[in-house]
Amino acid sequence: MLLCFFNFASPASASASDVHLLINIPAHWVRLYRGNKAIVCFPVAVGKYTSQTPVGNFSVIDKEINPTWIDPEDPSVRIASGKGNPLGYRWIGIGGNYGIHGTNHPDSVGKYASGGCIRMHEANIEEIFRHVKLGTPVKIIYNRLVVETTPTGVVDYYVYPDGYHRQPLSVASISNALQKYGVADFLDVQQAQKALEEQTGDINYVAYPIRLRLADKVLPFKAVKYDTDIYLPAVALAKSINLPVEFDAAQKIIKSRFGTAHYIEKNGHAYINLLDVLNVYDLENEWNTKAEIVLTPLSNPAETLSPAPVPEEIPPENSLKG
Repeated sequence: MLLCFFNFASPASASASDVHLLINIPAHWVRLYRGNKAIVCFPVAVGKYTSQTPVGNFSVIDKEINPTWIDPEDPSVRIASGKGNPLGYRWIGIGGNYGIHGTNHPDSVGKYASGGCIRMHEANIEEIFRHVKLGTPVKIIYNRLVVETTPTGVVDYYVYPDGYHRQPLSVASISNALQKYGVADFLDVQQAQKALEEQTGDINYVAYPIRLRLADKVLPFKAVKYDTDIYLPAVALAKSINLPVEFDAAQKIIKSRFGTAHYIEKNGHAYINLLDVLNVYDLENEWNTKAEIVLTPLSNPAETLSPAPVPEEIPPENSLKG
């Protein structure tokens, strides 16, 4: 299933100097980028297991309208432009016998079907053809696991079939890929296992990361909107202001000198609801933008800071002391 979630710009606005193509073999798509923004995303057919599409960095070396197909095994065999031509009506060469082109078998698009080239629906290849020039970079990758962010800010991932049997994946692979987005602890393991088993390329939503700012400093961890609530990592937040905290793992309670609150546990880490941050950490919060929350200490910073240690993880049994 091809799903492309982008804040699309108009293809007409793509300047030739910063346009490049990215092709992902397991995902069966090609994307036209302008800088780091995807402009369009189209389905493609790629090489069969016995005639695999190569990975690597290429560039457009020739373009042809109404190309003639030449049999690579016997150059004397040729098919002129027309309905019977395997190349369709557009050819974009990227080196050797490899290229991106139309097809007279549109039902093959989305499959491992070609002799190594990239096949596209005719309307799509004509769109790509208009926006590339000689020298346009083309990168071909083999990435079964794609992690992205939707236009609304939610982190999601896709798992695609391993058509070339070269990239095994596990739940740990997905979790590791989510780390840089700040939402790995909120991975639904059962959902991930199902995605790995089915390998359909369907979208799997995780959570919405929110940047945190303490005074004028951006914190190295994020808040996470999960379902309808927003959570902050309890230990990391305590460390950021050097605030001693204690945990009652049995009751799922966190305590500081300011107050107590319940926490949730995700992947062995404690998370506190944003609504309880003032009570436990003495921090006010305010939305700066849709994607950033600013935390402000109410106490005198000198009083808030403390050299007392903060636990790295949730203690298995840490009874609160009166």
